[in-house]
Amino acid sequence: MSPNSNGQMEPVSRLDKLTINSKVRARRGVAYRLQANQTSKLIDCCGRRITFPAHASEAVRFALSQSEFAVHQLPVGWDNARKLVSWC
Repeated sequence: MSPNSNGQMEPVSRLDKLTINSKVRARRGVAYRLQANQTSKLIDCCGRRITFPAHASEAVRFALSQSEFAVHQLPVGWDNARKLVSWC
């Protein structure tokens, strides 16, 4: 399956329109495995691994547990600008 076969790259074209009030979600129907070590939070999905710094663990868990949320709702002690950058 190519990245474009199911519109997987389409959300990237909207990144310039993303705001702190934008509603976002994890891709529906995708299986993933969440792991952690002392320095990172790891998501294995679709044959790839996405690595986040350990301090983003709470935000990653939150994002994967919600059906949809506004970027400003990320439950971390970051200001809104940092929340927005972390989602991109």
